[in-house]
Amino acid sequence: MVISRQCPQRRIMATLRLPSGITKDQIDGSEKLTLYPGGIEAVNQFVLPSYAYGVKSSVVFAYFDKDDVLDAIGGNRFVRVYAVGKLKTGQFYYGSNTIRIFNPGRWPRWGNFRQWFGHWNRHHPCIQNRR
Repeated sequence: MVISRQCPQRRIMATLRLPSGITKDQIDGSEKLTLYPGGIEAVNQFVLPSYAYGVKSSVVFAYFDKDDVLDAIGGNRFVRVYAVGKLKTGQFYYGSNTIRIFNPGRWPRWGNFRQWFGHWNRHHPCIQNRR
């Protein structure tokens, strides 16, 4: 996952697919998912049931404030993040991923539309080039 410091989106979404057998009813809804480093609590979250190969499980979607996440992580770098939640039994569940934080530089200069669009498509802060 890549997060651009210049992308105008205000939220970052984390998705956790829980192990088979853990259902929506087992998740403690009063405890929001927390992102580490930083201990940032989700702004909003919801849980959907998932059925794969006849086995029930759940998927947690959580939204975090992008500025809070970037302030907690600091710098432009690769970092391992952990999203931690809680079950009604008191047990915790978590997922992790390595993300890249970067600052793509300044916005492109205006030129004719073809030049601008080609430049925008290659340098837009929300699009990562995969060459």
